[in-house]
Amino acid sequence: GFDNWIIGLNGGDGWKIDPLMERHSDVTIRTNFVTSFYMCEKYQITDLEKEGYNAFFMDNFQPDIIISEWFASRFDWL
Repeated sequence: GFDNWIIGLNGGDGWKIDPLMERHSDVTIRTNFVTSFYMCEKYQITDLEKEGYNAFFMDNFQPDIIISEWFASRFDWL
């Protein structure tokens, strides 16, 4: 669902969650976010301390944090 996501823009028909159109390489992923034909925006704020990283570690080691998102256009919307 949209748990932990903040919807910034929800244009057109807005955000929704659909089943995958093609199998994902990670078999645990069964749904994806889809948007409408107008600008849509979502974001998430992650509290790294709540995720188990202590402030000393983050301040002194400053680990690289990599965030990624897979996206594709849909061919079935005309």
